[in-house]
Amino acid sequence: MTRLLRPEKMFLTVDAVWAPDETQPVVAVLDPVDGSVRGLLDWADLPPAPVGDSQGRCAAGGETFWVQQGQHLLALKATGSRWVLACPGLTLLTAGPFGVWLADLPRADSGLLFHVPATQRTGGLPTPITLDRSIRGVQVRADGLEVTVLSPPLPRLSAKATPAEAARRVHTHLLTWAALEQPHLRMAEHPEITSTPSPDVYPWLPEAGARWQVDGQEWHLS
Repeated sequence: MTRLLRPEKMFLTVDAVWAPDETQPVVAVLDPVDGSVRGLLDWADLPPAPVGDSQGRCAAGGETFWVQQGQHLLALKATGSRWVLACPGLTLLTAGPFGVWLADLPRADSGLLFHVPATQRTGGLPTPITLDRSIRGVQVRADGLEVTVLSPPLPRLSAKATPAEAARRVHTHLLTWAALEQPHLRMAEHPEITSTPSPDVYPWLPEAGARWQVDGQEWHLS
């Protein structure tokens, strides 16, 4: 029985368009000029992800298409070359020209990003990058990452404080590729793009229910 490929989303690298199937572990590699199919690549040999783990999360950047299957991170090239790395306990967020970034989701208090360079082919775990704020979102752009973080907890307020007065704020900063080479980052030292109230996070409530934004996809913490 023949089954047509059903891509849920398209991904672009410098040399190809990638169309992964929405349910099967296979991706079509397309020519970026005329759209012709160059071939099909699959990762059916990887163990299936346990229930609740990340399965089939995809990202692309530079010359590499990335797929996360549970605790395995697969890198694919349009030429067909591939390699697999370990990413235990982490979730693939986004990719750029120099590799991929992951995080420990859905921890609301996490100030850690993890990086896997595009040149890393074997061994080793993702490199941690510590931020001095809790991360709320990540968006890749040409010159770096836009990282949205939560402001520190406010001092104890009067019981009469309104939600607007008590709300913490979220700030989006630009972390350039050069800055991301450092192991520890203070967000105040990097350009701020936006700052808005975060009405879903209050100092007297647990941070369950907070929202993450990852390349346009929203995550709700439970």
